[in-house]
Amino acid sequence: MSCQTFRNQIIAQIEAIPDEYLPELIGVLDVFVHKKENEQKSKLSYEERLAALEEAARHLTPKENFDAYMKEFDESRKDRPLPFRD
Repeated sequence: MSCQTFRNQIIAQIEAIPDEYLPELIGVLDVFVHKKENEQKSKLSYEERLAALEEAARHLTPKENFDAYMKEFDESRKDRPLPFRD
């Protein structure tokens, strides 16, 4: 079977799917694509992964006062009970 014939069969099958099942199909395809992307990323060398992390780190904004940030965070959680508390 040629690749083009296979693609045409897949497209015909997708077009035949009822609309209520399309969100589920999209979810399955997203998971598949995400797995493939992760497999490709895992094949990167150490230097390439380090370069990618350094690039991502350049876009982070540092907290000016980390202690004040953590204090504010702890204060914001006090009015919300934890799930295991009565």
